[in-house]
Amino acid sequence: MNDITEHNPSSDAEAIMNLKREIAYLWQENDILIKQNDLYILRIKNLLKRMELLKVQKDKQSFRNDIALPSNDITQQSNDITPQNNDTAKQSNDTARQSNDTAQQSNVTARQNNDTARQSNDTTQQNNVTARQNNDTARQSNDTARQRNDTTQQNNDTAKQNDDIALQGNDTTQQYNDTAKQSNDTSSQSNDMNSQRNDIEKQSNDMNRLKNDMNRSSNDMSSARNDIEQSRKPTETTKEELEKIIKNNLRRIFGKKVFDKIIERYTREILFLINNKNVTSEELLDASYTSLPVMNRDIKLFKKKGWLKFIGITKNGYYKLTEEGRKLSEKFEVT
Repeated sequence: MNDITEHNPSSDAEAIMNLKREIAYLWQENDILIKQNDLYILRIKNLLKRMELLKVQKDKQSFRNDIALPSNDITQQSNDITPQNNDTAKQSNDTARQSNDTAQQSNVTARQNNDTARQSNDTTQQNNVTARQNNDTARQSNDTARQRNDTTQQNNDTAKQNDDIALQGNDTTQQYNDTAKQSNDTSSQSNDMNSQRNDIEKQSNDMNRLKNDMNRSSNDMSSARNDIEQSRKPTETTKEELEKIIKNNLRRIFGKKVFDKIIERYTREILFLINNKNVTSEELLDASYTSLPVMNRDIKLFKKKGWLKFIGITKNGYYKLTEEGRKLSEKFEVT
């Protein structure tokens, strides 16, 4: 914003008072001139009356001359008086003319004074208008100054709030740094624990490999034994016969307290374990045509009966029938 020049209202008030004094003086002088003009007019009227009187006297003198007064002295006196009266009349006329001139000059001066007074009034009005404009400008300047002060105050408040926010941000940053440091320490500890866990898992994997190798050897031996036993049988049983044998053995073990539907499910699971080696949980779930909780319950039962065992670790292990479990596929002979 452009700077506004400061205005002094006292100088305008003083100028207005001076103009008012000048106008009052001119009005007084105008009144004096009007009174003087009235006096001159009165003097002119008096002179005119004197001229009338002199004219009357002259007429009387002419009348006396007409009636032919015999006295020469009177005639001589009249003759002497007549030039004096003429001179007096001339002087009166000259005085009247001067009074008229003076009155005209007074009128001109009065008109000039009136014009000057009007000009002074116009100047005063213009000064009043200028003073009002200056006052309005001063008020606007004051309002602008107040607005600037308000804006400055608001800026100061905003700056203070920003400082408070910055302090809070610094505190938050410090807290975040502390938290990050704690998190880094925790991560370091977690990494150490993970490293130890990895070492333990590595050792466990090595042991599981050894167990798997031993289990493979055992499985190979069991397979060889099974092959030998199968070769000793005179004839190979069909799938239907094997399924019937397993179902009869399960019915003999569980009796009538277990439904036929459950016996059929047990039969499907055991038959699948007999026909397949190294069966995983997913494969057994597909073969049983049931849900995962039911299958887990069946596996738990088979383990309890000693028919099933789990070989290896949870991630890579598999299920396999025990020797007792494989006996479910053999015909039961009554002795």
